[in-house]
Amino acid sequence: MVTYNASPFLRECLDSILSQTFSDYELLIVDDGSTDDTVDIIRSYPDRRIRLIRHRHDYIASLNLLYNNALGKYIARMDADDIMVSDRLQAQYEYMEAHPETDILGGHMHCFNAGEYDCILPAGTDITMPQMLEQCYVANPTSFIRRSSWVSHHLSYRSEGIYAEDYNLWLDALLGGLRIRNLDKIVVHYRFNPEQISCKYKEIQAAHAMALKDKYGRLWAEKEQAVALEEVEIPLSNLPLTVVIPFYNEREEVGNTLESIRQTVGDEVEVILVDDCSDDGWDYVACARQYGAHYIRNSIRIGAAAAKEKGIRSARSPYFLLLDAHMRFYISGWHRILLRLLQENDHRLLCCQTRVLQKGEGRIKDTTDIRTFGAYLSFHGGETIPSVSWLCREKALHLTDNRIPCILGAGYAGSKTYWDKLKGFQGLVHYGCEELYVSLKAWLEGGGCRLVPEVEIGHIYKDRFSYTVYPSQILYNYLFVAEVLFPTSLKCKTFALAWLRNGDAYGKALKWMEWYKARNEGLKSFFRTFQGHDWPFVMGINRQVSREMEKEIDRKSTSLAHIVSACLTRCRQVSTYGLMDGLTGYVLLFWTYFRYSGETRYEDEATECFNRVCEEIPKGELPLTFRNGIFGIGWAFIYLWEQGYVTYEEVEEELAEADRRALSLSPLRLTDLSLETGLGGLLLYLTARIGHQKRMHVPVTFPETYIHETVEAAKAALAVRPEKPDARWVSVLMLAALLEQDDWATLPLLVSDITDVPDFLPKDEAFWTDGLSGVAGYALNLIHFKNICHEVE
Repeated sequence: MVTYNASPFLRECLDSILSQTFSDYELLIVDDGSTDDTVDIIRSYPDRRIRLIRHRHDYIASLNLLYNNALGKYIARMDADDIMVSDRLQAQYEYMEAHPETDILGGHMHCFNAGEYDCILPAGTDITMPQMLEQCYVANPTSFIRRSSWVSHHLSYRSEGIYAEDYNLWLDALLGGLRIRNLDKIVVHYRFNPEQISCKYKEIQAAHAMALKDKYGRLWAEKEQAVALEEVEIPLSNLPLTVVIPFYNEREEVGNTLESIRQTVGDEVEVILVDDCSDDGWDYVACARQYGAHYIRNSIRIGAAAAKEKGIRSARSPYFLLLDAHMRFYISGWHRILLRLLQENDHRLLCCQTRVLQKGEGRIKDTTDIRTFGAYLSFHGGETIPSVSWLCREKALHLTDNRIPCILGAGYAGSKTYWDKLKGFQGLVHYGCEELYVSLKAWLEGGGCRLVPEVEIGHIYKDRFSYTVYPSQILYNYLFVAEVLFPTSLKCKTFALAWLRNGDAYGKALKWMEWYKARNEGLKSFFRTFQGHDWPFVMGINRQVSREMEKEIDRKSTSLAHIVSACLTRCRQVSTYGLMDGLTGYVLLFWTYFRYSGETRYEDEATECFNRVCEEIPKGELPLTFRNGIFGIGWAFIYLWEQGYVTYEEVEEELAEADRRALSLSPLRLTDLSLETGLGGLLLYLTARIGHQKRMHVPVTFPETYIHETVEAAKAALAVRPEKPDARWVSVLMLAALLEQDDWATLPLLVSDITDVPDFLPKDEAFWTDGLSGVAGYALNLIHFKNICHEVE
């Protein structure tokens, strides 16, 4: 240990070391220029195991002097104000002797002196660089280092990371390929001390740690990419299909999956195992040899997505089937079914039918009552955008010929040629988003996805992962997919939701975005060349409802005609013209219901109400707001135009007036930032108007200087984020902040872009409220879901 003016706690520390159950060690102490009685205390111990080196006050140099003078096979670190658990050295020594592959071993700590609690760190498996880039998962006072590894890898403490020098050391060790673990045991009592570095230099330490994350994040990204892209020699074969199985710490399930494959198709398929640096000690090489599989082991963990991608790229046959390592097959010759479909059309992805299995106490439970048929995506919120849900009806709404919106279940097949065209899982990190990412690309490219119900594969779904999954890395994948595939408006919804749901993970995910920026920009440019299906089509095929929800909609819709009829009476009593609470909201409802029901009286009423609003606009008395003013009305007129309820000529003058009213405002001078009455509402209108003009390929009606001011106003508003921001507010400000980008684009307008419409009404009509926030919004929502249920391709 290094000591510096440590006298208040030094005796307690030394006593805990000298009374260890393991006694064959030297206690090497470098005194870092202490000016108190630290040295006298150390010399007062007549123990020949103590070796004291005095050094000038230079903490980094003293640390390196410590390691350079250590003589033992292992080096156990200790801080002078902490206390060793009595068997710490014994426990760590025995573990390292039994695990020669481990280079550095940490452990848990009991923290005291500022409240008491146990600091429990990930244990049992290797600490990875992605984990360490999240936060430091090695407690320095618990570290136990193999000295030969230190010497052979030329490790040392560096002054560039002062106050975070330990963190720098562990990052350096991981980058160099050393293996770090934590013992699942408390080995040190850690004393909180106001004089310790982590307290006195907290801000500097945090800044240096962030700089280290940035440096090593970029270096690790390069190393991961190199391992993912390394060429693997797989012998040529005449077999047309290769099964690719990536895994990490799957133990006996790898053999069980291989056995199931060989029992049902024999040796008529190649199999490639991609071991993503498992550290459970299982003999996977012998397992691969037993079942005639090719074995690839990654030198570092590159994550599920990259391991899958590496396996597919290494296959030498024209077609592949991608599996997890805990699967079961039920029919013989399933490979011939897949090959026939792929040879008929190799320009699509095939998804096998999933049978949900569960494993407990060594037994497999077949939950055949759970039936799934691929998956679909939701782009309207939840925890992430998009979210993935199992499709639990035999045929996807809007699609025929067993086509499905999204593959899911880790049993999907394709041709290597088409996979390469889609660039597979390139760009994803670690775990998450694989199926939704490649499915979206397949539809945007034009090939799409198809379910193969004849090939059912049992998939054991686990209660927990066999590896640690970090929110920031999963979130990165969602942000990445949004960045490279989504139009700007949908991308901003994704980023806004991520920011609000988990700000800490979002900030870390943005760092990953920086580290991979150059690669991602290349992928984004490439995907822009896809000319298959457009985004409205993709959004459309993912509009699905469950059977249960369909029944609920049918139940509610029995009163739909009465509700809309009641709105005819209510709208005549409305005294305001706005979108959210006034007449314009009823215009949207009546035209939508006319298209749904064919009842012409609602078309007539919609036209009459529309004309009343149009007559009001030139008077110049409407407020400059979104909720009940000109900007909400302008948004609604664009929506009506996009839906085909009105022509451009019918709204041209009104939109021009809304444009003029917008230009009368200076976005940078607006102090009200809200959606309803302030800057947010203005931006809702501007982005809707400009987005529509860009989609129609007509000139934008706002001058560049005004657009630039709008961008600056949006950025400034985001910088002063309110205490409880709304996702729509964040989304529209992000969208406006990107207005000057060349690829800026929006999707057709949706009512859900501007408000949450109610999904229930009070039984007593006296308690109904007007507009989109009330009865009109409820009816619109019901019609929307009824249309989804009734739509066919």
